[in-house]
Amino acid sequence: MPIMLDLSPEIETDLRIEATRLNIGVDAFASEYFSQSWRDQRRKRSPLDILTLEEKQTLADLNAELSRDFWLRHNALQEKIREQTITEEEHEELSAMLDKSGEWNIRRIEAILIMAQRRRMRWTDLMRRLKITHHPDATAGRTDV
Repeated sequence: MPIMLDLSPEIETDLRIEATRLNIGVDAFASEYFSQSWRDQRRKRSPLDILTLEEKQTLADLNAELSRDFWLRHNALQEKIREQTITEEEHEELSAMLDKSGEWNIRRIEAILIMAQRRRMRWTDLMRRLKITHHPDATAGRTDV
């Protein structure tokens, strides 16, 4: 689809020079240049792009506290409760894990609350915008979630 652009003489000269340097026509060069620029600007960005590097690191540190193995064991013990095959020792283990994950979740929500306050928004809106629902490994090994 042809589009006519009114460019400054300096920009037109720069486009012609670059096209000549690349040994392609100025129309083809301009089309590719603007297409790539458009794609770069419209490229799907991560929801985390709205966070500062410090905030991204805070969330990464929090997520690293509870490992994939932690969540695999947690889910296995939850399954034992559903199947009513959990031992007393496993029940105590799960109870400690629930305490640990609860404390972790409070710290995570507090961190998100601070981030939301800086942006003058509700923490639930920030969580939705960042697509934060649970720990990335919280459903590890589960297919029913």
